Amino acid sequence: MIIEAVFFLLLLITLPGTLELGFLTVMAWTNRMKPYNIPIPTEIRLAVIIPAHNEEQVIANTLDSILSSDNRPDNRDIVVVADNCSDKTFDVASGYDVTVLVRDDENNRGKGYALNFAFNYLLETGDHDGFVVVDADTCVDANIFDEFRKLFGCGGHAGQAVYRVKNPEASLRTRLMNISFLAFDMLRPMARENAGLSVGILGNGFGLARTTVTEIPYDAFSIVEDLEYHLRLVR
Repeated sequence: MIIEAVFFLLLLITLPGTLELGFLTVMAWTNRMKPYNIPIPTEIRLAVIIPAHNEEQVIANTLDSILSSDNRPDNRDIVVVADNCSDKTFDVASGYDVTVLVRDDENNRGKGYALNFAFNYLLETGDHDGFVVVDADTCVDANIFDEFRKLFGCGGHAGQAVYRVKNPEASLRTRLMNISFLAFDMLRPMARENAGLSVGILGNGFGLARTTVTEIPYDAFSIVEDLEYHLRLVR
């Protein structure tokens, strides 16, 4: 009886997750996602925000990939936030012809504060139509900015790009990471998109229209600031 009771309790505890996984799997199979079949609206002005905390080892690779992408934003619209850095992140980023902001605030630490700082700066100093957030350890696909222009050109308020492991075959660890990324960052958003639900924003590779940030400021400062802001968007 005790074993049966424990089994039944575990079944109840795991049932919601099991049902969600089943729902997401079925919805991903429907494959109703279609690309935006519209010309690229090159008149849409984008800004790129790169929050960087002690990223001197990787920030150059990120900037190289952005600067070599298709129809990239102007250099002045690529904004690196050197946030509470104690290394040479500022020096490395300043070697590129991009905008580098410095934020030093020991009392308010975290990615959410860095993003809020950048959004406020860009809203005050530019007339950008949308913003794309890229982590400082990321290499972007060449078409990322064209796709976000299409999204905003169709009236989209927010969007999330898929992000993956760059070297999935390097080791067992990277293979397992790749499976995890594909499940959470591709399969799950694809299923939610097919079901007509919000895919969410995942902290890296997401874009927000200017109207969205103006109406709902990015003042999400928790340790899961992306989830916090996504909940505000849904509400």
